[in-house]
Amino acid sequence: MLSIPVKKTDSTKIFKNCEKYIKKNYDKATIEKVRPFLTEGDAFRDQVVATANVAFDGLNSAIQNTARYYRFIKIIENRIPIGSTELKFTWYDSVNRKKFPVLTYKLEKTCLLYNLGALYSRLGAETDLRGNDGHKIALNAFQNAMGCLNEVRKQGSEARLENNIDLTPECLSMNISILTAQCYCIMYDRMDKNTGNKVNLAKLAYTIHKNFDQAFCASISLKLAKDFQEDFKNMLKFQSLLHLALSSYWMSFPEREEGMKLGTGFGKGVARLRFANENITKAMQTKGLRGAIFETGRNALNMIVKEKELAEGENLSIYMDGIPEAKTLGFEELLMVQPKFPPPVDIESGVTGMEVLLCLVPKEVIALCAEYKEILHQMVSVETGRIGDVKREKDQALESMGLPQKINALSSETGLPEAIWKKIQQVQVAGGFFQLENSLTSLRQLCEGCQKSLTDLTGTLTREEDEDKSLRQAYGYQWGRATSQALNAGLRADIDKYHMKLNMAVQLDQGSLRTWQSNQESLEMLKKGKNELDTLIPANIEQYNPNAAAELLKQSLDALSNSEIAVNESLKVLIQEVEQDNIIEALLKLVEAKLPKESTFNAEISKFNPKKEEISVKITELRGSLQVVCEKNSEFERVKGNMNSNPQRVQILTQLEQAVKVYNDLASILSQGHQFYANLSTHLSVLQQKVADFIYSRNLEKNELITHISGRGGAQGGAPNPYGQFYPQGNPYGQFK
Repeated sequence: MLSIPVKKTDSTKIFKNCEKYIKKNYDKATIEKVRPFLTEGDAFRDQVVATANVAFDGLNSAIQNTARYYRFIKIIENRIPIGSTELKFTWYDSVNRKKFPVLTYKLEKTCLLYNLGALYSRLGAETDLRGNDGHKIALNAFQNAMGCLNEVRKQGSEARLENNIDLTPECLSMNISILTAQCYCIMYDRMDKNTGNKVNLAKLAYTIHKNFDQAFCASISLKLAKDFQEDFKNMLKFQSLLHLALSSYWMSFPEREEGMKLGTGFGKGVARLRFANENITKAMQTKGLRGAIFETGRNALNMIVKEKELAEGENLSIYMDGIPEAKTLGFEELLMVQPKFPPPVDIESGVTGMEVLLCLVPKEVIALCAEYKEILHQMVSVETGRIGDVKREKDQALESMGLPQKINALSSETGLPEAIWKKIQQVQVAGGFFQLENSLTSLRQLCEGCQKSLTDLTGTLTREEDEDKSLRQAYGYQWGRATSQALNAGLRADIDKYHMKLNMAVQLDQGSLRTWQSNQESLEMLKKGKNELDTLIPANIEQYNPNAAAELLKQSLDALSNSEIAVNESLKVLIQEVEQDNIIEALLKLVEAKLPKESTFNAEISKFNPKKEEISVKITELRGSLQVVCEKNSEFERVKGNMNSNPQRVQILTQLEQAVKVYNDLASILSQGHQFYANLSTHLSVLQQKVADFIYSRNLEKNELITHISGRGGAQGGAPNPYGQFYPQGNPYGQFK
C-alpha cells in the first residue's frame, strides 16, 4: 500500500516574531499576559515538526498534535495580523523537497491539513490487515486521508504555494485517486475469492483499475510528469492494468455460467478471459517490477492463462459460441467510497488558555473587521459578476456559431479530440462529479448551521423578553426599567436581515440542486477515462483536408481561450489579495482615536484599484478576441464547401462540451455559496457577541433592581442568571465598555 509523504517544516518562534508588533500596540502588562500562551504555540509547532519522523505507534498522537496546532493558528489569525509581524513559516514540498516560505495563516493551515491527510495515509498503509479489525482501521484511515486532502483541494489558489507540487490540484487529485483505489483494494482483499460473489469481485477490481488509471494519467500530465520517478508511474500503470485484467477474469465466471444454462453467451466469458490475458500481459511488461508486486502479477498471469485455455477448450468442444470483440464488453464501477473529514480530528474548538488573547483585539475592532471584509467581498462579487457577464456573452456567441463542436467534429482524429479531453481532464483534476456532489452536501450543512445560530439567537432574546415580562407583572410599577423589546430592536433587526440573506441563499442553493439533478446524465460522462470516451465517439465517415480558414478559426479559438484564462488569473490574484488583507492594526488606531471608519475603509479599499483596472483591460481584450472568432467563423463558413461531419459524433461532442460548461458554472456558483456562508458565519459570530453582551448587561441590571426592590442594599441577591452560559466567568469584554 502507498502512503503520502508528510510535508517537512522548520521550527518557528511565534512569540518572538510577534513581540515587536505587540510592544508597538499594547502595554507591558498585555505583553506579559499573552506571552505564555504564544510561547506554548512554539511547543505545539515543534510537535508538528517532529511528525516527519514519527513511528507507526505514534501516528494517532501526531494527528491530534497537528489538529491542536491548527486550532492554535485559527485563534491567533484573527488577533495578530501576520503582515504586521516578523512571523513566517517554512515548509518543504514533499515531492521535490524544495523549501518555501509561508507568509499567511491560511497557507499554514493548508499545509497542516495536507499533513493530517499524509499521517492518516501512513496509518492506513502500515496497518496489518491480518490483525484485529485491520481492514476496518485501514479503510477508515484512507477515507480520512481522502477527506483531509479534499478539504485542501476545495480551497482557492490563495491557499497554495507557487511552484509547489504537492498542493497543486493535479497532485491532490492523483493522491485522492490512489487512496480511493486502496480503499477498494482493502475490500477486495477481505473478500473470499473462492466463495465470494464473482460479480462483486469484478466490480471491485474494475473500480480499483479506474482509480489507479486516473492517478496514472495525472502522474504523466505536463504538470507532474517531471517531478515523479518512472518507478512510481510504472507502479500506478501496473496496478491499473492488473485490476482491469482481474475484473474481466472474475466477470467471465457468471457469464460462462449463464451461457451453460442458456446454451448461448458462453463466448462472452471467453472474450472476457482473452481481454484479461491481454491486459495482464501488458501489466507484466511494465518496467521495474520486482519483489511482491512481481509475484502478484505472475500469479495473476498464471491464473488467467489457465482459465482462458480451459474456457477456450470448452467453447470449442461443447458450446461453439461466437466470441464478441473486447470493446463491446461492459464494466460496472462502484461508488461506495467518498472522502470524509475525519470525525476524530477536532479543528474547530479552542485551545486551553486562549482567553488571554481577548485583550489584543476589542470587540469593536472585530465588528469593524467583519464589516470591512463584507465590503471587500462585495467588491470581489462585482468583479466576478463583470467577468461572468462577458463569459455569458462569449458562450452565447459560440453556441450560436456551433463552436467549438463544429471544428472538433470535423477533425480527422479518431475518438475524442484532444482539445475536449483537456477540458474534461481539468474537470476531473478539480474533483469532477463527486466534488459537485460533496459541495452541494457541504452547502446544505453550512446553511443548517447558520439557520440554527439564528434560531438560537432569536430564542435567547425571546426568553429574556419573557423573563422581563414576568418580572414586570410580578413587581408592577416598581419594575422601573425599559422593556426588552424597546432595547433589543436593533439586534432583532440584524437577525431579520441575516434571515433574509439566508433565505435568498437557500433559493440559489435549490436552483443549483435542480441544475445538478437535471444534468446528471451528461455530468456522469465526465467521470469516464479517455479510453472509455474514445469508444463512444465514432470517427468521421469522410475525412477532410483542413483549409486555411479552418486553421485560422482554430487559432482564434485558442486565443479566445487564452484571453479567458488571463482574466480568470487576474480575478484569482484579486481574491488572493483580499483574503490576505488584514487591517487590524489600522482599526486599533481608529478605535483608540475615535475616528470615523469611512476614511480608513476608503483608503484601504483603494489598494485594490490597480488590480480592478487590470481586470477591466483583460475583459476588453476578451471581447476583442471574441470579435476575431466571429470574423474567422464567417470566413470559414464561406469557404468550407461540402465538408460534413458524422451527426452522432457531433451529438456526443456537444453533450461533452455542455457537460463541461454546466460543471464550470455549477462549481463557480457553489464556490460563491461557500464564501457567502463563511462571511455570514463571521457576521453571526459578531452578532452572538452583541446578544451575549446585551443579555449580560440586562441580567446585571435585573439583579440590581431586584436587590433594590427587596431592600437588601448592596448585597448580592436576586434571581439566578439563566444566560450564564455565555460568560460563565463574567463578561470578558467588560473592560472595553
